[in-house]
Amino acid sequence: MSRLFDSLKFCHKKDLRIHAFVIMSNYLHLIISRKEDGEPLSGITRDFKKHTSKELVKTIKSIPESWREWLLRAFARAGKYNPNNKNFQIWQQDNHPVGLVTMKFTRQKLDYVHMNPVRTKIVFNPLDYAHSSATAYFGKAVMCPLEVEVLDLPLM
Repeated sequence: MSRLFDSLKFCHKKDLRIHAFVIMSNYLHLIISRKEDGEPLSGITRDFKKHTSKELVKTIKSIPESWREWLLRAFARAGKYNPNNKNFQIWQQDNHPVGLVTMKFTRQKLDYVHMNPVRTKIVFNPLDYAHSSATAYFGKAVMCPLEVEVLDLPLM
């Protein structure tokens, strides 16, 4: 988890504005934008994936676990069949960006992001999940592991 947080902080310095997030065991959801006149989101996303991949591979190589070689082979095999990669493929090639054009739709997506740990039965309350921005939306920003620019949306 810390590698993902570090990568998001790295991108925050590169014009990324994080409005909401949840990091699950095998995926993450983000509500993000870029700073005005900043780098395009596609470039920031590319840099996030590249930075995270390098850091994860470095971490995996340093761990003396029996699964290390298996995992590196799996990432190398995935990368071999993708001309966009040099060595390893960690992330899916595509993203699924959705424009948040209305307040109602944005609120739905915000609730969807924060309710992921509840829907998967990890916690009963989204505020109890440490790898999420939910606490930032309920006045407990000090408990949030990343700097989040809270969206000012009415409750539904």
